[in-house]
Amino acid sequence: MSRLPAQWTLELWTLRPYSRQFVLLPVMGLLLGFMQDSFVPIMVMMAVLTGSYGFSISENAHLESLYATLPISRRQVVIARYAVVLGIVVGLGLAGVVFDAVAAVIRHQNWSPVSSLAFLAASIAVAGLVVAVQFPFFFALGYLRARFVTWLALALVIAAVALLMMPVSPGSTGIIATIGQIGPFWPLAGLLIALATLTGSAELSIRLYRRKDL
Repeated sequence: MSRLPAQWTLELWTLRPYSRQFVLLPVMGLLLGFMQDSFVPIMVMMAVLTGSYGFSISENAHLESLYATLPISRRQVVIARYAVVLGIVVGLGLAGVVFDAVAAVIRHQNWSPVSSLAFLAASIAVAGLVVAVQFPFFFALGYLRARFVTWLALALVIAAVALLMMPVSPGSTGIIATIGQIGPFWPLAGLLIALATLTGSAELSIRLYRRKDL
């Protein structure tokens, strides 16, 4: 019988010390989103910043030694951590879609569910690539030794948000507007590429974590 659901629950339980940050980040995303064309990229990028929380808590509380005594494989530990972070990313991204719809009503603007979901796919694709880069370092080196990757991820997040908001022409509101015009094909293609990259990243993390001396 798979113990993966139990590990998911344990991962969520260990994140409780960061509950305040989990509230503040979406609030910050909500406030910043009012100044942009869409809430979705901001909310997703805020979610990416939670990626290192599980590693930080596990290392500070020496939870990896606890995991080694439980009937849970290291593969399940890795998969559960990826799944929890991606769940947070998707959850906040969907919240951004809802905020887009509400903001459109408040601003008396047209809102397209297809365009908003295309923004979501593009944003999750970028977030997935950031996570795919981060996590193998964290599993191999630990949070403290790989802390530089957190700063790298933060720089990538800022650059990604700036790119999504960057005007593509003098009369354009940004790349987000272009995504809305070209339809969902390319964002979905990017999402599939990101998912493939995440799968490879997870397999690499599993191999590295199996070799790690806990």
